[in-house]
Amino acid sequence: MGIEYRGVICVGYDYDEAMEILNNTNYEGDLYDFCEELGITSYSPYFDAPYQDCIFGEEVESSDDYCFTNISNVDQKIEEAIEKLNKKLQVSIRAKAYLMAHGW
Repeated sequence: MGIEYRGVICVGYDYDEAMEILNNTNYEGDLYDFCEELGITSYSPYFDAPYQDCIFGEEVESSDDYCFTNISNVDQKIEEAIEKLNKKLQVSIRAKAYLMAHGW
């Protein structure tokens, strides 16, 4: 097992927003189970980061491990991903776009 890092553009919610969304539902599990059930990924900015430092959402673009990648039409892809995620969760908190390292 090794540590991997990649660059990622994702759309989603920070920890406080994710908890607000969770608390406004009738879901009885924790944030991990909530995300797992909905197919939402937790993006960790560094290996073994606590949930308070993560972004919860969906990937728009990413690189390979320790690599770069070419991106195109990123503005359009971000808007489409935001709309898809907001529709999936049916919440009033609008997802935001994040450019970050993702370590696991």
